[in-house]
Amino acid sequence: MSGNYRNTHQGTLQDDVELFAREQKANAFKNSTVSESKTIDGDHGRIETRRTTVFHDIAWLQVRQNWPGLKAVVMVDSERESGAKVERETRF
Repeated sequence: MSGNYRNTHQGTLQDDVELFAREQKANAFKNSTVSESKTIDGDHGRIETRRTTVFHDIAWLQVRQNWPGLKAVVMVDSERESGAKVERETRF
């Protein structure tokens, strides 16, 4: 998702999505309709776990960012373990 879209009086689309996702995750997604899945892959001594969350209640974002065709937002939390090293990343 590009963080370059900016409305004069509002944050970027990426900023809005990240803030919303962090708030919902902190509340265990109690206030959202979401679909979740988890995958674990292991290869070459590395283990990667991906948690995918699809947010379906995004009418506020459609209005705020003037994006009427937007249907969902997807968040992927990745965790890569290689020996003692652990890398974490969140993508939207």
